[in-house]
Parts: sequence; structure tokens; C-alpha cells
Amino acid sequence: MKYPSLTFRHACWYAVWSVLLVGAQTPTDSLKSRLDQSKPDTNRVNLLDQLLARQLSGLSPEEVNRRAGEIIRLSQQLAYPKGVVTAIRRQAESYQNKGRLEEAKKCYERALAVAQRAKDPGLAATCQNDLGIFYARQNRYAEAMRHFTRSARLAEQTGDVDRLFSLYINLANISFYQDLYQEALAYGERAEKILGPQRPEKLFIVWEIMARSYLNWAAEVSNPANRKAYLEKGYYYARKGVAIAEASQQPVYAAAYHIHLGIYYHLAKRDPRRALAHFNKSLDYAQRADWQMGVADANQQMARVYRDNREFGRALTLALKALATARTYREARVAADIQKELGEIYAGLDKYPEAYRHYRTGTMVLDTLAREEREKQVFNLQVQFDSERKGFEIERLQQRNQLQEAKAAMQVLIRNGSIAGLLGVSLLLGLLYNRFRLKQRANRELEIKQTEINQRNRQLQNSVEEKDTLLKEIHHRVKNNLQLISSLLSLQQQANQDEVVAGAIRESQSRVKSIALIHEKLYHSETLAKIDFHGYLRDLMEHLVGSFRARNQHISYSIGGENALFDIDTAVRLGLAVNELVVNALKHAFPDARNGEIRIHLTRQGPHQYQLSVADSGVGLPPPTEAQPTGALGLRLVGTIARQLNGQLRVERTENPTGSAFHLQFREPLEAVA
Repeated sequence: MKYPSLTFRHACWYAVWSVLLVGAQTPTDSLKSRLDQSKPDTNRVNLLDQLLARQLSGLSPEEVNRRAGEIIRLSQQLAYPKGVVTAIRRQAESYQNKGRLEEAKKCYERALAVAQRAKDPGLAATCQNDLGIFYARQNRYAEAMRHFTRSARLAEQTGDVDRLFSLYINLANISFYQDLYQEALAYGERAEKILGPQRPEKLFIVWEIMARSYLNWAAEVSNPANRKAYLEKGYYYARKGVAIAEASQQPVYAAAYHIHLGIYYHLAKRDPRRALAHFNKSLDYAQRADWQMGVADANQQMARVYRDNREFGRALTLALKALATARTYREARVAADIQKELGEIYAGLDKYPEAYRHYRTGTMVLDTLAREEREKQVFNLQVQFDSERKGFEIERLQQRNQLQEAKAAMQVLIRNGSIAGLLGVSLLLGLLYNRFRLKQRANRELEIKQTEINQRNRQLQNSVEEKDTLLKEIHHRVKNNLQLISSLLSLQQQANQDEVVAGAIRESQSRVKSIALIHEKLYHSETLAKIDFHGYLRDLMEHLVGSFRARNQHISYSIGGENALFDIDTAVRLGLAVNELVVNALKHAFPDARNGEIRIHLTRQGPHQYQLSVADSGVGLPPPTEAQPTGALGLRLVGTIARQLNGQLRVERTENPTGSAFHLQFREPLEAVA
């Protein structure tokens, strides 16, 4: 889950453009008066456009088209392409406001074509930017990125600093929405650089993106040092930006900044008092701006703080408020996230049927939205392919027409030539025609064969893609189901006061998590049959150390040796083995919350022969006469796994330094990677 709530993206375009484009507006009566006195020149065109823009929201698209047509006709008479483009953009905006997206897109494309014919880079940059925003609002980020990038190139030609700044902001936001945090930060830095320190009144827009990107990036990394550094960077930009946003009376941005600061204190500093103070400030600013999704966001964040403090009654009240707002504004993704939050809160209240119902509803909605988004992407790619194919067919028709014209010209030449020339040309044409027929026949045979090959390749490719998609969907659903089980175990553990029972539940949860991580890795990997074992171990260790270490205890870990690609059956068994050995070390090797280290090492001992070692720097294993560690459930499970892998488990106690080590030797036909 991302650190900052996703709801801020829903106001992002509004917030950016309200800051960048707001200016002094002329009263409607004054505009009408000036319009009555104006002559039929470009000034009249601009006045007509200003009046239309002022009244646009209250007009039907048909009325907008009528008035825009008047502007277009006058602009064409004056050879004023900017007036034509602006009027068409008003038509597009009207269609978009009414949800008539296909008609809006055609108008935006028509405006761009006029600007390109006029060879006006500034005007073309505006139209490319319009198309970028149009696609961004539909979550079609690839198309949005393409148009924003083209607009930026055109703006660079004109040296328009303000336009470039807004485009870099748009590119940063598009990158952020695709979880490309490094790219988002790079565009943010370019926006900050082009603006310079002389324009602090706009820098808070950049810093909000920087804060948001760093906080989300921190949630993605597994290295604790990097996570801490990114959290501090996010806090740095949030602290800088909030002062300017408040002084500039930008309540939407002030609300967003206080959300970021609250999350920092909640997750990085574990300071609920300061976190709640910032969330309450965010709520206040969101209410001032009448930004209802910001209100929902603040309520949801406060519910999380109260839930973590086990104040489930307060958490429930706030979460239900947030859910009601999200449903009112039809924000399905946000509502689903709150549903999962309610599942955890109800579990804390020992209301398990409600907990299960809400958590499952949230998970199913998020799965459905993800599937719909993938289907939409496939549909858009198909539309693009059909469009390109149509263009290719048009080009072929044009070439055929040119060939027919050339033949007609040759016939005229033959009719007007001399007899000798005619005979010579006829002979030459006969030879050429014969060679042409032979070549044409050979080409037809090659084309038929190539068509058959292409059809077979397409069929094979489609079959492979369908199977890959199906496998990914299966891994995704298995991961989600395992995650649901893990979450329910977590809820049960939190509600259980018996430490022994809670510990057993936590161990079961870690076993489920070790398997879920494998399916998650397969879902995100390009190779669906093999697991990158080192990458999997890093994620597993991050989870285990974070779950089982004591408060203020520092447990470091290292993963060394050769990396390998394992199939899913082997990876699941090895993952469970590592899980049991590491949990055993975290529970018994470091008593009294002492610090320590756990080392995992994979060694290739021969063809298809491996040794997986798990060692710790703890107190070591007791003698078998004092206790029977090999009789514990976890270690018995590891022994069973060793036999399933045609191997054996060897246990040793190291004296210098102190600690213990487990060596799992196994044989498997696996392909190692460098």
C-alpha cells in the first residue's frame, strides 16, 4: 500500500491549473459592453472567446458550437488561426464537461491540426497539452505522456518558461501515477530548475510532487537505510511546501501537505499525537476548499492512527464517514481501500463476520478495477493498431493510383512515338513484362508462404500471450487469497490476548506470507515459470525481521552466494524452510532483545546440486540433552522439506563466533543464473 492516500490525484489537475492559469477576470457585463463597441478584428474574436469561456458551463454543446462557429468564421476572414484553435478548444471542453469524450477528442485533434498547419509552435504546444490532460483524466497515461512530451518539445522552441513548468509538472504527475517515482522526481527537479528561486509562489506545486514521490518510493524499497532516507526527503519537501501553500492561500495543497506530514509522523516517527494534529489541519483546509475527497482522506488517515492505537470505536466512526464520502462521489478505488480498513477495525472489535465482509468486498473491488484497467489498455492498443493498419491501406491505394497514372503516361508516349520507336519500346516492354510476370509469380509464392508463416506466428504468439495472461491472473488471485488469509490471521492475532496463541498465529501468518510472496514475484516477473531466488529472499527477510524482532532491537541480515532461478515447487519449499529457520533464530537466538545478524548463503556444489545455509550470530543451540530443538514443529518441517528435495539437513553450532548454522543440501534440475 502506498504511504499517502491516492485521493489527492483526483484533485491534482484542478489544483495545478487553478494555480497556473488563474488570472484577473473581466465581469460579464463589461465584456458585453466592450463587445458591442468592438470592430470585426482580432480584439472582437478575443472578446467573443472570453464571453464564451465565462458562460461555457451553463451552455449546451449545441449552443457552444453555434457561438464557436461565429468565432471561427470571423477568425478565418481575418486569417487569425489562434482564434480558430481557441474556439475549437471551447467546443472540446463543452463536450468533455458533458461526458461526450469521443466528440471532445475529435475537437482537440482538429484544433491541433489547425495549429500545425499554421506552423505556430506555441499554439501546437497548447493543443498537445490539451490532449495530454484529456487522456490523463481517463487514466490513459501512455497517451498522456506522449502528448505532454511533444508539447514540452514545442514549448522549448518558444522558450515559454511558464508553459514548460506546467508541462514538467504534468509529466511528473503522470510518472507518479504509474509508480515511476524516479522519473517523477526527475521531472520535478526540471520544473524546479526552470522556475528558479525567483518564483517561490509556484515552487510549492513542485515540492508537493517531490514529497509525495519520496514517501511512496519509501514504501516500495526493501533497504531500511534507503527507506529512512526517502522518508526524510519527503518530510523535507513537505515542510518547505506547506508554509508557502498556507501563505498563498492554496487550501487544496495545504490539505495535501498536512496529509504527507501526518503520514510521516505516523509511520516514520510513530508519533500519533503529531500525526493527528496534521490530519486535523488537513481536514480543516479540505473543508475550506469544499474538497470532499480531501475530507475523506483526512478521516481515513485519522482512522488508521486510532486503529493502530487500538481505539477502534473512534476509528470506526471516522472510517465510516470516509466511506460515505467516497461512495457519494463514486470513487470506487478509494472506497475499496476504506472497506479493507474497516475489515481491520471490525476485527479489532471482535466482529469477525463484518470484518470478513468488508475486507473481502474491498479486495474484490480492487481486483475488478485492476482487471478493467488491463482490458482498457488492451482495447486502446487494438484501436491504435487498427488506425495504423488503415493508414497503411490508404498509403497502398495511393501507390496503386500513382502506378496507374504512370501506365497511362506510358501509353500516351507509345501512341505519339514513331513506328520504330514503338517497335523498340514494345520489344523492351515485352521483355520487361515477361521479367515482371516471372518476378510477380515468385513474389506471390513468397507472399503466400510469408502470410502462412505470419499467421502461424501470430497464432503462436496469441496463444503464448493468452497463457501468460491467464498464468499471471492465476498467480495474482492466489496471492490475493493468501494475502486475505494472512490479513485475517493478523486481525485474529491482534484481538487475542494470549501470547502463546498470538505467537502461533503469527508463525502461521509468516508461512502464508512466504508462499504469497512467491506468487507475487511470479505475477510481476517476465518469466512466469522461474523465481529470482535472491530477490525473493530479500523481500521475505524484510517481512520476517520486521514482524518478529523486538522493539528497539536491531537485526541485520545478508544474502550471499550464487543466485538461481527456481521453479515454483522448489521455491515454495525453500521459502518455507528459510521462513522456519529465520523465525526460529529470531525467537531463540537473540534473547533479551539483543542485536544480531542472520546470514543466508546459496552455494552451487555441482551440477544441479545446491547448499542453502542459514546462520545466525546468536547464543547458539543448546545441547540435545537440555532441549530437543530438532523436535520443534518448524525444524521437523524443514527436515521434511529436505527429504522432498532429495537432500538432507545438517545442523551445526559454531563456537567462534557464537551462533548456529543450518545447511540444507538438495538436488534439483535447476538453471542457475549469473
